[in-house]
Amino acid sequence: MSATSSEVGIIIHVNDEIQNILGYQRKDLVNQNIKMIMPGPIGKVHDNFIHRYFETARPTVIDI
Repeated sequence: MSATSSEVGIIIHVNDEIQNILGYQRKDLVNQNIKMIMPGPIGKVHDNFIHRYFETARPTVIDI
């Protein structure tokens, strides 16, 4: 997954097991946002978590 100031959460590599585990093809995931494989409520806010981490250098956990 990429994590730069211009691109956050973009999938840059997929291992061979992803098809077996999640049912996606490599070509369907590379260059897509990681939130596409997350449950909806988490995916909606995931990019914000990453941006906040870049700003504060402090990790956050949902509901804590």
